[in-house]
Amino acid sequence: MKSTDPARFESIRRAIEQRLKTAQGDGDLVQALEAIGNLGPADVPERVREACTDEREHVRIAAVHALLRVDDANADRQLKKAAYTDASPAVRAEALETVVRRHASGFGNEGGLGGTVAEFLNEFASIEPTPELKRRAEEMLGAVRS
Repeated sequence: MKSTDPARFESIRRAIEQRLKTAQGDGDLVQALEAIGNLGPADVPERVREACTDEREHVRIAAVHALLRVDDANADRQLKKAAYTDASPAVRAEALETVVRRHASGFGNEGGLGGTVAEFLNEFASIEPTPELKRRAEEMLGAVRS
């Protein structure tokens, strides 16, 4: 829609960003994060960045997932930060999966990761304390390299 009807796209984008700002309760916020992720704007709204550090794990997971189709190097920086530093293994897992899916879909920006996806996965696997996530990163690394 962005290329076929830019005015309508912009109107929808503004409405979703407003909904992000005024979300009442967890359900509204998660739905707004999902909507912004589906829209794929060229930049990451501040509210999505804030939601990536929300105290509620399910909100952080939704925010990380919202970055999947955002065409912005800042999205990769935010995902890398979540993958390396979030206290929740579930959030780190979502960030790991989202990075790989973004790059496989052509949305990723290696500049935002500070290197290639393979380098990111290798570094993640070397520092990840959770055996399951470490193993998953190593599996992904094998797939990326082949």
